[in-house]
Amino acid sequence: MIRRNAAILPAYSFLLGLLALVGYLGVAAGVKPKPNNEVVPALFNAMFPAWFQGFAFGIWILQALPAVIIGLYTRWFHRWALVGGWAVGMLYGTWAAWSNSFKSVGPPHLLGITTPLYPALTALVLNLLVAVVLTGVFSAMRVDRGRDETAGGDYEVEATPPIEAVTEGATAR
Repeated sequence: MIRRNAAILPAYSFLLGLLALVGYLGVAAGVKPKPNNEVVPALFNAMFPAWFQGFAFGIWILQALPAVIIGLYTRWFHRWALVGGWAVGMLYGTWAAWSNSFKSVGPPHLLGITTPLYPALTALVLNLLVAVVLTGVFSAMRVDRGRDETAGGDYEVEATPPIEAVTEGATAR
């Protein structure tokens, strides 16, 4: 477990550095949010048109929920079904927002429903529906689910020697 975490630490540090650079971009752009934690959203507000803000933070991010979050916590879904659901949700959400002039609420143009809804929510429902249906189809066709490389030991806490033992071993050298 520690080896794996140590192996991905450089990538994590790199991404953290990129996030810090986005913060510096906000400072360079003259963005002054009240709490400093809101530099990135404030930068988006300052640099991009209003339709893109709702689009990027609403529709696209919400479509990652089933594939990433649900895919991490359950093995019921087929991995390619989650990818298919994500793709359908992204395409439909993008099309629904575009066809509604990027307004946050509008009538979905799917199956004749005309109730005003948030396009990201209808795309999420479609995303989940496609993932469930494709999981059933792929299971019936016996499509390989892929290999799960996690082992039982990945979920166990490693025994750590007491601090005194570590300190004594270091001075004994």
